[in-house]
Amino acid sequence: MLDVTLDAPGFIKMLDQMQDALRGFPIDMANEMTEWQSADMHRSWPYTKIRRRRRIRTVIWPRGIGRSKHSFRLSMKPGRRARVNRGFLRAQTMARRAQQGGRPILRDELFDALRQRMVELMQKNLTWQ
Repeated sequence: MLDVTLDAPGFIKMLDQMQDALRGFPIDMANEMTEWQSADMHRSWPYTKIRRRRRIRTVIWPRGIGRSKHSFRLSMKPGRRARVNRGFLRAQTMARRAQQGGRPILRDELFDALRQRMVELMQKNLTWQ
């Protein structure tokens, strides 16, 4: 015969604590991603957004967004700047991005640093007590 005894109030309390830790985890993840952008990527204005479905999002532009979008317009003569078709500018930008080669936008070292930070955060915050 098998006799199983379960302490239900203690088990329920442990599950509630784990659920509370999971609810606050996206905020901790967003803070860690912002810290990663500031410390490892050396961004002056880190961008981190929490989505509705508890997803954390950041945008990383290849080689800086300012250079790729506006360099063609600024290289033109001053009288012609206002007459440029937006579709032409978009096509020019896409052509330049295609010519940049197969270099990855995010270096492997930075991605490994982000992965390590997230693993440490999970080990610290998501544990069974």
